[in-house]
Amino acid sequence: MPHSMNQTIDGLIANRPATMALPSAAAADTSTDELAIVFGFLGPEDIMRARCCKKWSEAAKKTIVPLTEFVVNSENRYNAMEAMTRALPNLQKIILRKLEGDPRIRYLDGEDADDNLQIDEDLDINVISSFTKLRYLEICRAPLDGIYPMLFHFRHLEMLEIYSPQGQDTLEQCALYSCSNVEGDFMDLAKFPHLWKLCLLETSVTGDIRDIGSDDFVALQELDLPDAVYGGCLHKFQHISEVPAFMEEIYCIAKRNPPVLGSCYWHLSGNSPDNYDMTVSDDVDDETPEPPFDVSLVHAGSRLGWRWSWKGDFINAAPGEPNFEHVSCEVNWLDPEPKKDSGDYELYSQELKQIEKEINFFKGFHEPPTAERYKQLCREHKRKRRRQTYLIN
Repeated sequence: MPHSMNQTIDGLIANRPATMALPSAAAADTSTDELAIVFGFLGPEDIMRARCCKKWSEAAKKTIVPLTEFVVNSENRYNAMEAMTRALPNLQKIILRKLEGDPRIRYLDGEDADDNLQIDEDLDINVISSFTKLRYLEICRAPLDGIYPMLFHFRHLEMLEIYSPQGQDTLEQCALYSCSNVEGDFMDLAKFPHLWKLCLLETSVTGDIRDIGSDDFVALQELDLPDAVYGGCLHKFQHISEVPAFMEEIYCIAKRNPPVLGSCYWHLSGNSPDNYDMTVSDDVDDETPEPPFDVSLVHAGSRLGWRWSWKGDFINAAPGEPNFEHVSCEVNWLDPEPKKDSGDYELYSQELKQIEKEINFFKGFHEPPTAERYKQLCREHKRKRRRQTYLIN
């Protein structure tokens, strides 16, 4: 039986039979691409141990490492990860946990970190940015402090999990763009006390914006959630009747200052039984607004409301008629009108005038008209334009 040997390879202790120290003649004839395919069935530590010659080391660099768990929970494991940035750049899964041993050893501070912490040695966490094919990143009580933008710059990231990080009190921004395989509930981030920016657009994150309570996201200033979140940006309602109750339920979060939901707007789903196309009317032309199936919040001074509207291309109306660029239904106010002797009334009046300029074609409607009523509006609008054109000529 061949005896065993111990060999240190970039911080990893390799225990393997002596007969595996060098590749066989058959393996020597195998190309690096073929070896990389074989290595793709091994875990990261096994691949590191297999790098016994230059050719096999080159094959390791090409290997797409399978989603095998690699845990960094000590300085030695960090050193191994740092070595893998060169030896296994296609590592796909990393788990960062609390570092065992000397508590004064921690990761290099991020931006805006707590300068009062006494440490003996910094480990540069930015080395993980070398793993450009990283798909899974878990952070569990890892000694991080500050803002680390590179954590959110992995193009192939599918799963980011954060559990009780030691730097929880310092997280300020979380932004993931176009990471369609990232999943979870956005409410998992609700208790970060300094989180002021949360952007998860084009992810598969779910949840319900109505779950946000008065003690959640207390520092939030910017919120952009995907449409898979009920009430997220561009969320599509199935029924017009859903919207009034929804607006009542998000009133508290909508009233926050600064306005967290200021940039949010929603739509009536194209599959809704309440939806119809502008072609339902034979009187529709280039000077006719489309049905108002967009929903947004409205602020006039401190007064909050919401409305259905349509924003499209600029439409040149008939002489004497307003030009249609943003066409709105009546505002459904959630707050009472400010008193005339209040300090807010002047600003309210000014902003209200601008809002009322956009209430024209659908004046008198607090929600989209039915398809039949929309046809009537189109006919009336067409006749009115003809009369005005005739009088002018």
